[in-house]
Amino acid sequence: MTHDQELFRELDKSHVSKVRIGNGDLITIEGKGIVTIESCASTKLIYDVLYVPKIHQNLLSMGQLIKKGFKVILENKHCLIKNVNDKEVFNIKMTGKSFSFDHWRRSKQLIQPIQLL
Repeated sequence: MTHDQELFRELDKSHVSKVRIGNGDLITIEGKGIVTIESCASTKLIYDVLYVPKIHQNLLSMGQLIKKGFKVILENKHCLIKNVNDKEVFNIKMTGKSFSFDHWRRSKQLIQPIQLL
């Protein structure tokens, strides 16, 4: 989920629905599409990303990653994400009590230049 419409390479605004967030509130989904993320090596694509203008952070679902065959390892204050071929895709350092993907974008902690999904 993201609130940043500029991240989308493709956005289908006909996909309108609701999603329940962590505090129990329902907020409106105003589209679904493909997000591009720039790294120091190449562009990564993430499919089926929900456009939710009223959230304040970009959220990446560990459950969806695991269903698609990715490994998510949380240890030593890092979140390591490996693809289906067991290659490291992301290594994100914990900030406070979160693993901030926005922080990752600024610090470019990409391990390998491969397409995420």
